[in-house]
Amino acid sequence: PLIAHRMKFDIQFLRNAGFKTRRILEDSKAAAWLLNPAMSSLKPAAAQRFGQWVLEGETKMKDLMKKNKWTWETIPIDTFEYLYYAGMDPVLTARLYEMNQPLVDQHYRELYDLELEVALIMVEAEQRGMNVDLNYCWEQLEILEAEILDLETKYADGPNLGSVKQVAEVLVAAGHRLPKTAPSKTFPQGQYQVTEEVLENIVAEAEAKGMPNVFAKDVLQYRRLNKNAGTYFGAYLDLEIDGKIHTFIETLGARN
Repeated sequence: PLIAHRMKFDIQFLRNAGFKTRRILEDSKAAAWLLNPAMSSLKPAAAQRFGQWVLEGETKMKDLMKKNKWTWETIPIDTFEYLYYAGMDPVLTARLYEMNQPLVDQHYRELYDLELEVALIMVEAEQRGMNVDLNYCWEQLEILEAEILDLETKYADGPNLGSVKQVAEVLVAAGHRLPKTAPSKTFPQGQYQVTEEVLENIVAEAEAKGMPNVFAKDVLQYRRLNKNAGTYFGAYLDLEIDGKIHTFIETLGARN
């Protein structure tokens, strides 16, 4: 059988390029993930098994790309470093499979087979796509954008609700103690953190005292509205093709 590392991605890529993929029946990434989820990517997993030398080719290629300002689209494919990097991937995939498979067969065979079955099912599901109710998406996006505009109008004279720095300044001036990031060269004293959790705590403490913090509540709502508009409904509309979205779902490590 042919072996892939992250078979779901490879199958879809090869299919889109016009190749048949029925013989790809093994996945060295699934095997590596079952043995050590933190080391399932090809290069780290191979480095753990065979030594740090396997990372040298990728390092040299990326240094060359940086020096010449090349991207993955512009790097010459006849460059030695590129050919070495590309040629090592199938070698490492095969060797990793050979090393890991006896352990997987001994301890995780049933789980491994299940992972492969799920991956092959998801290949078909993702290529067929999921239907999207476009009218509903547009309706929700319009509602969300109207609410976002209302909040932006309310704070037209400042502060900018999307600016962590400006929001932090208002909260600190109001007497709230905000956590900070670790010091860095750019920010020797760290930066104030205004996460969703921080805002929720401020809102909850204010309400417990019977003095609602309208500003913190508005910032929290503004962020949630933007997330729903941009990450969800807006993204659905950007990604849809003929009323369908062709997702890529990472099945390894999925949680219920």
